[in-house]
Amino acid sequence: MNIEKIDFITFNYKCNEKILTHPTEFVIFNDDYNTIYPIPFNPKKNKINEKDFYLTSSVLNISNNKANKILKKYNKSKELGVFFKDTIHLATYAQFKKDFPEIFNELNAVGDSLIITTSEKGQENFKSQKFPIKW
Repeated sequence: MNIEKIDFITFNYKCNEKILTHPTEFVIFNDDYNTIYPIPFNPKKNKINEKDFYLTSSVLNISNNKANKILKKYNKSKELGVFFKDTIHLATYAQFKKDFPEIFNELNAVGDSLIITTSEKGQENFKSQKFPIKW
């Protein structure tokens, strides 16, 4: 796919057998993790030529017990409330995955996926592709 020819692209995130489409449920970034892409967006119009996108989800949750175990491992102190929604830098992705493989095993067992729908100028129909997410 030549992303520079795409007039329209949108993402649907399937998490726990539910299709999420609302912008508050997940965010798409480029590889600098600072540039947030609007959903849907127009790569051609906005001169976006990136081919790698990263998804962060606000609906993935873990228990307070697991969260406390993680915080303890990385010597972080944080009071966990019922609706704890915060970002704490803990470790690199590779290190976190090494330290807590059970979390990734649980996430991969659910079978989350990303559905990307695109349209190019002159196309009559939208094209959709489903990609499994390997956490």
